[in-house]
Amino acid sequence: DASGEPVRGLERGDFSVYENEEKQDITVFLSPDDSPLDVAAVIDASASLSQYARLVRLAARSFFVSLEPLDCVYLLPFNDQVGPGAWDRGLLMPRRVEGIFMQGGTALYDALIHGMGVLNRTLESTPNTGCGNPIALGDSGRPDRRRAVVLMTDGADENSQSRYDEVLDVADLTAIPIFPVLHGEAQRNDRLRLLLERMAGETGGATVNARSPTELEQAFADVVVMLRASYLIGYLPPEGDDREQERYVRVRSRPSYRLVYRESYWR
Repeated sequence: DASGEPVRGLERGDFSVYENEEKQDITVFLSPDDSPLDVAAVIDASASLSQYARLVRLAARSFFVSLEPLDCVYLLPFNDQVGPGAWDRGLLMPRRVEGIFMQGGTALYDALIHGMGVLNRTLESTPNTGCGNPIALGDSGRPDRRRAVVLMTDGADENSQSRYDEVLDVADLTAIPIFPVLHGEAQRNDRLRLLLERMAGETGGATVNARSPTELEQAFADVVVMLRASYLIGYLPPEGDDREQERYVRVRSRPSYRLVYRESYWR
């Protein structure tokens, strides 16, 4: 809202969605009040962060305990290797953070693709935690949980087998928003910062900056604010031109609200 607070309690009728300026009927609607979150927390554990390990763990713990009781987290640390990752309830995840050790290089793109794959239920899961089970679909075919990737990194990719454009392709297919928390080189390096900002913008997420290690905790808190105001809105694409092309999406609500959403997709 105008004061920067998350807006909960909105209903389907509070939103209007347009594709290529043609208004669409909303067929999928999940609000923060009726659907828990599945979050892939993709945490940079490379050697460049070793001197800030305590602050990284503190910020991650604070983020996890700020989530709702039914929210689930897939914690995925990465350096030049990805994982191993683990599912748990957000409130129970802090005990796992102490197992993150900062060493090695940075396989950023591989980690993001892995995290999105887990949220899309194409990779391993651990049902004994009550998390990581296949997304249920109701009679309308709608999912029952909202999803997001929260990334914390301080540097550019060095060790991935995957490419940047492959990350965007997977994000486009899964429709999962990415929220990068930027620190260190990821904030100072203009090229890297723009790449991550583009990734966030094209997926319907947003970047948050931590100008110093001591601001990491507040940066994660800002992400929680956005997740608490996240709504899942969907529609059936209109019939028409069958040529593959970029389709532009516009979402509107009350004039005083600031909306962050995925602005286009390919079909």
